[in-house]
Amino acid sequence: MIDYLWLLAVAGGPLLLAGAFVYAIIRQRRLTTKERADQVDAEDKLYGRKDA
Repeated sequence: MIDYLWLLAVAGGPLLLAGAFVYAIIRQRRLTTKERADQVDAEDKLYGRKDA
């Protein structure tokens, strides 16, 4: 019985972590054009860059 618990801990943990990574990658969405422009504007303001 203890062998199965050890197997669950050793193999189950990485599988659970891999599942969480896959879920996060699948759920990630791309920014819209407006969101991307807002992000660039915020970066420019943060770093003090002027329009070229």
